[in-house]
Amino acid sequence: MSSSAAHQKPAAAAAPAPAEEEAAEHGPFPIEQLQASGIAALDVKKLKDAGLCTVESVVYSPRKDLLQIKGISEAKVDKIIEAGNASQLHAQRLEIIQVTTGSRELDQILEGGIETGSITEIYGEFRSGKTQLCHTLCVTCQLPLDQGGGEGKALYIDAEGTFRPQRLLQIADRFGLNGADVLENVAYARAYNTDHQSRLLLEAASMMVETRFALMVVDSATALYRTDFSGRGELSARQMHLAKFLRSLQKLADEFGVAVVITNQVVAQVDGAAMFAGPQIKPIGGNIMAHASTTRLFLRKGRGEERICKVISSPCLAEAEARFQISSEGVTDVKD
Repeated sequence: MSSSAAHQKPAAAAAPAPAEEEAAEHGPFPIEQLQASGIAALDVKKLKDAGLCTVESVVYSPRKDLLQIKGISEAKVDKIIEAGNASQLHAQRLEIIQVTTGSRELDQILEGGIETGSITEIYGEFRSGKTQLCHTLCVTCQLPLDQGGGEGKALYIDAEGTFRPQRLLQIADRFGLNGADVLENVAYARAYNTDHQSRLLLEAASMMVETRFALMVVDSATALYRTDFSGRGELSARQMHLAKFLRSLQKLADEFGVAVVITNQVVAQVDGAAMFAGPQIKPIGGNIMAHASTTRLFLRKGRGEERICKVISSPCLAEAEARFQISSEGVTDVKD
């Protein structure tokens, strides 16, 4: 996982001191805190090596997963879970923040923007604006809270090779941000296969412990699944792998309060009805994908640079449509 700036020196903290203090006060709590509850430093190191970097990650893990960690016995697992529960875990969760999309009309149907602490899935055909929206969010998540930002860094997992740092510079100009700082605050990683994509989440968790992240993008979450698993024979294995990946994403959203945005590809459904109504477009990933995402947005092309976003499903948003435009400055309102 590297910073998208050419040099890889540690990224400058995006959030001002008060936000850092608040994050420290409300968690996530570093795994080292378990030592205060009597867990040996060696055992804490074993948990950390297994990718568990916070007290929350231990408490959210199924007991059988903890038992699989080498050198941790059943008695130790019980002690660790007990210590985790006791370790100030009930400190209030950071308030949900909405990160602006860059378009007022789009923010309006999303009741403020993309929500932190949950998974937002964006699907649509190629050129419908999915990646452009992700690029815009990488910049807006760094804005102060009073400007619709998240006062945090962004993490971008790219499975299709569509990430372009120069786009971030153009969007940063629009919001009056320093381009070099914006790039410094975006951690970028290219995923080459589905196993690698899952491993990157472990690295992501260890980075999120170190500093405040407001956004995590996976573009696209399903592209590699289409090529790594082929045909009906591997469908069950594909769906199980995808379910575990999405579960890990939800865990990151819960643990660190980041907004998780995943893009999804579509498939044309050709059946009897399609002969009369034309091919129906549906997102891939089936029910597993549908259940994992909290909010589902469908993007489609409009006239010229205009795009239309429809809320397909959400526990708190009404079904609605909004128009937005893609310009050199990222996602903006439609200029009539």
